[in-house]
Amino acid sequence: MHWKRLLIRFLSFWPPYLGAGIRVRKISPDYREIEVEMRQRWYNTNYVGVHFGG
Repeated sequence: MHWKRLLIRFLSFWPPYLGAGIRVRKISPDYREIEVEMRQRWYNTNYVGVHFGG
């Protein structure tokens, strides 16, 4: 497995990201940008129906 894919997988399973439902999608070649995704689920939605922001 390529080391960048391993880093993406590691970051996706980091407990704060995993608990919020955040997935790392892409890392730029120079590591200055990381694209993440956070889909709205029952466990990251607050009582007014928007993402919980911590």
